[in-house]
Amino acid sequence: TTATATTTATATATATAQTLVQDPAMCGFDNAPTPRTIKEGATGPTVSEAQCLLQLWGFSVGPRGVDGVFGPLTTQAAKSFQSSRNLTADGVIGPDTWFCLRDGCTS
Repeated sequence: TTATATTTATATATATAQTLVQDPAMCGFDNAPTPRTIKEGATGPTVSEAQCLLQLWGFSVGPRGVDGVFGPLTTQAAKSFQSSRNLTADGVIGPDTWFCLRDGCTS
């Protein structure tokens, strides 16, 4: 039925999205130099990488997921991540936060 097909497609899309963020390489991480510092209002692929990595570490960037727009929900996710890693929880993703997002530092 249509309802079953829709439910199956939704479940498959959700599982695929969850699988994609299990590996930092799927977030665009390729040992490139530290990306530019980003904060609320920024847009583009650098924001998408940060959002993907935040999700990888279990911090929701909101219902739209990885959309390349650094909005209030991404700011909150960044602050929560920073706090969990004993970084300054300002929501700005700079060199220290990038290091932890990519390498998983714990302190």
